[in-house]
Amino acid sequence: MKVRRLELDGRNTGLLKLAHIANSCKEDCGYVRIRRGGFSRCGNTSPLLGTSDKYYQRNRYLRYQRKIIYSFNEFGNKEKARPVFVAFNWFQHQRFLWIQREHWLQKEENIRYVVNLVFLLIGVYLGLKGLNR
Repeated sequence: MKVRRLELDGRNTGLLKLAHIANSCKEDCGYVRIRRGGFSRCGNTSPLLGTSDKYYQRNRYLRYQRKIIYSFNEFGNKEKARPVFVAFNWFQHQRFLWIQREHWLQKEENIRYVVNLVFLLIGVYLGLKGLNR
């Protein structure tokens, strides 16, 4: 998955803007490629998942065009000195969660809940259908 990289506006407003791409830098440096467990930017690959840690987090205080903002820590650093910011629309956000295996449909208890709900609806439908006869 490929998304645009963002940076802080610089005026301490909480707004983000598209990252500036220097002429000497390749065009690909303005994008972040996300894959399972990591991301790459400008040819450098960084992890998103450690053995028990996540090197990304959702940021609810920064804004960019009503999108969902995440900050990634480069090279697995816990320090938040220079995070990489990305913005997702709703579909990209669902895809990101799915790629990282964090989507709610990928958890066993939620799958059981959905299956039980389907069987409950089938039972209600058959019960109502039996009353009409």
